[in-house]
Amino acid sequence: MEKNKTAKEKVNFFYLGLLGLSGGLLFWVYKENLFLIFFKWFVIAILILIILYYSIKKSFFEEEEDPIIKLGLRDPMQLTPVDYERFCGILLKKQGWNVSYTKGSNDFGADIIADNGDIKGVFQCKRWANPVGIRAVQEIYSAINWYHASFGVVVSVKGYTPRAKSLASKTRVKLLRHEDLLNSGLDKFKFN
Repeated sequence: MEKNKTAKEKVNFFYLGLLGLSGGLLFWVYKENLFLIFFKWFVIAILILIILYYSIKKSFFEEEEDPIIKLGLRDPMQLTPVDYERFCGILLKKQGWNVSYTKGSNDFGADIIADNGDIKGVFQCKRWANPVGIRAVQEIYSAINWYHASFGVVVSVKGYTPRAKSLASKTRVKLLRHEDLLNSGLDKFKFN
């Protein structure tokens, strides 16, 4: 994001410089009584610069939203299970995590393996119509050991059963909703 901001500032500075140069040229033309001839060209040049500015701004500085993000934020139940995993991974990436996805089967209970340079975690993403039960907590707990992770997270659309919450409280497993990933929900946990 810093690169984009710096580039945007450079583009803005460039256009301000052009505007100042154009103003100086206009003053010189007015002083030399060539005002009407050059005024038309000045107006045309300003219009071209405005058009260029907005086309550059749109193409370089406005990040296009991924369709999975749009649909996931609006109604995650409309995503396929694989798309829901991708949705959770994108949210993690937006929070600065390096994300890799496991293969669909024989993943030892993890859908996503993520690290932020200091710590590694495994994530299981459940887009279920009902609360997630104890089995998901057991699976992600085994994935912590298999992938040598520091913690595990089960991400759910519909919450968790009391038994799942009870088991998670006694392990290195955190239970989150995908909104928690969007709102830096991992920051509030201490993983050790």
